[in-house]
Amino acid sequence: MALFNFRLHGLWLLLASIAAGSSAAGFQSTMMQSPMMQSPMVQSPMYPQMVTQRQFQTAALPPGARFSSTPVMMPFETQTESPLVTSVDPMQTSMMYQDSMMSGPQPSMPFGGDGDCGCAQDGDVSFGSPSGFENSVGSECSQCDMPVGDCGGECFNDPYSAPYGAYEQPMYGGCANDGMCPIAPPVRPYTPIFQNPDYGCGNSGSCNTCCPCGNAPAFWTEASALIWWTTPASSPVLATTSNAGVPQTAAGVLGTGTTQTLFGGEDLFGGSRGGFRLRSGFWFDPCGINGIDSEYFILGKASESLHVDSDGTPIIARPFTNFSTGTGVPDSQLIAFPGLNTGSLDIKATSRLNSMAVHFRRTLVQRCSPEDPCTGRGPRNFSMGLQIGPRFASLRDRLSVNESTTSLDTGDRFDISDSFGTKNRFYGGELGLYASSQRRRFTLDGGIRVALGVTQQDLDVSGRTVFTPGPNTAEPGTSLPGGLLAQRTNSGSFDRSKFSVVPQFDVSVGYKLTDTWRFSVGYNLMYWNSVLRATEQIDTELNPNLLPPEQNPLTGPLKPAALFNDSEYFAQGISIGLEKRW
Repeated sequence: MALFNFRLHGLWLLLASIAAGSSAAGFQSTMMQSPMMQSPMVQSPMYPQMVTQRQFQTAALPPGARFSSTPVMMPFETQTESPLVTSVDPMQTSMMYQDSMMSGPQPSMPFGGDGDCGCAQDGDVSFGSPSGFENSVGSECSQCDMPVGDCGGECFNDPYSAPYGAYEQPMYGGCANDGMCPIAPPVRPYTPIFQNPDYGCGNSGSCNTCCPCGNAPAFWTEASALIWWTTPASSPVLATTSNAGVPQTAAGVLGTGTTQTLFGGEDLFGGSRGGFRLRSGFWFDPCGINGIDSEYFILGKASESLHVDSDGTPIIARPFTNFSTGTGVPDSQLIAFPGLNTGSLDIKATSRLNSMAVHFRRTLVQRCSPEDPCTGRGPRNFSMGLQIGPRFASLRDRLSVNESTTSLDTGDRFDISDSFGTKNRFYGGELGLYASSQRRRFTLDGGIRVALGVTQQDLDVSGRTVFTPGPNTAEPGTSLPGGLLAQRTNSGSFDRSKFSVVPQFDVSVGYKLTDTWRFSVGYNLMYWNSVLRATEQIDTELNPNLLPPEQNPLTGPLKPAALFNDSEYFAQGISIGLEKRW
């Protein structure tokens, strides 16, 4: 249709020239014999020979501009006195300019005024350095070269209906097919390469700001939902029960045939848990070479709990190893037993993990292949760089055991509590390597980082026993330090510092929903070589003579003891994220 319109327009002009008579012929003769013509008019096999008077759009030459033989379409100012004559040859396309102010070869137009030249060095731009642009080095300019674009031999018969992208490589010259396509490209305004974001250059007007992979968005942020698994914490058996009818001395004691575990004896926090991660960054330069990024993530609180009440049945007991005589013997404290007492037991264990970091980023490698306007392939981008900055991580565990037991005989009530808490805070410096690859709208990102530093480990152990006398007891109520597993021998606050290593690995596959929004799914792994877990600091070897009120004088060993059992910690899982760049 566009070809038909073009020829119809030519036919109208031809009829108009016939109607005008000799004036039309004179006009044609003048144009054919113009001293500014560099080659005779050749009739194209695709178009009838014609002369079309159109406004030619070009840029005004600044004083001192140098001339070359390469024609280039530039930002335009309208010159109505100069018609455009297009000569079409089967082997080449040439555009000739007529201007009373010019003589000699065709000009190679510079960018803007004041003598600035407007192309980047060869290979500095995704689309190459267009032929005809000139690079300003001081007061001199050097010619930039650009290979002719390859369209696989495809040419467009109608330059006004062909895709605009077909004329982007080389500058409006068509596609390569053992020479230029035998067509005249359409007249279109041209945007200087360093002012066109699609060509990947900054806006400073400098020839040195062109970016190999296009202008990088200055800001980016990503929010991700996390589904992670963490290393479980081991726990001793903290609560038991027995079948009805067992002797009081054997009720709840580990190792007997009827004792069953209610809590502990296996790993805690072994399941998955959700979390949230926020990453953001900023590039200091338009090419995405130097920048800064930050990361913060937190996992939801993992918890394990037990609550049980009993009026004597079922039996509720807390097992331990009795060292009152110096030799360990399995034993238990009864919370509820038929005909003896009633009671309840609450156990709760929690764990929390969070981390944050700030990095300076330096891109080391950028390799890009933009979308081929002829084949539609691409773009293909690859970048790799370094990250360095501080890393903080925190892991907190807590275990609390609360029991209440009431004597059926006297009505006396004992409320006993034990608490174990650990805090692990890592402070260190992190060095990492990141890489990103893009194929059309699909992306693959990965990174590996290693943080070296110190982990500050804190252990807090406390216990308390509250005695409330019954109606038939003359003794006053008391509140004494020490519970069952937390006695004066292991209670208090303890801390130490240990050298630690915290490496991380990330990989994600993404899809660009738009030019600024990306959806991704990834895998994440974090390792911490030394942490304290609350349930791993429990010593179940007890001297009952230390139970409040403590025996005086005390006999037997000072047990339980304060433990500093550290272990390795892994956190891993998947992330589902949405990223915005602007």
